[in-house]
Amino acid sequence: MAEIKDFSRMCNAERKRRGCFGCPLYSLEREAEIRAREAEIKNNCLGMIHMNTDEVDRIVTEWCEEHPQKTYAQDFFEKFPDARQCNGGLPEVQACAIYGDLPEFEKHCDCGVDCAGCWKEVVPDE
Repeated sequence: MAEIKDFSRMCNAERKRRGCFGCPLYSLEREAEIRAREAEIKNNCLGMIHMNTDEVDRIVTEWCEEHPQKTYAQDFFEKFPDARQCNGGLPEVQACAIYGDLPEFEKHCDCGVDCAGCWKEVVPDE
């Protein structure tokens, strides 16, 4: 099920790619434009959430399934497909040795002991 952070991720990604007109919620927004005015809710995405919660949830969930977040391990193997694997398919090298000391690694990193938590962290959207 989609969460509000997924809505934000979808919004940011679609705005960068195609602008609001390319967003999956845009057609829903057009359909609800008259109702939005009647309800005195601004005709924007926030208004759509209030007026069509179930439909927005369905759209955002579908978008998330089509645009899954990538882990650092997936990113690494896209860049280095022939790298050796260990720990259930994770890279042998430490994540912080490749990506640096990122804040998201701090909760996991015990350099040299267990890098699985770091490798499973989600790469922030660009």
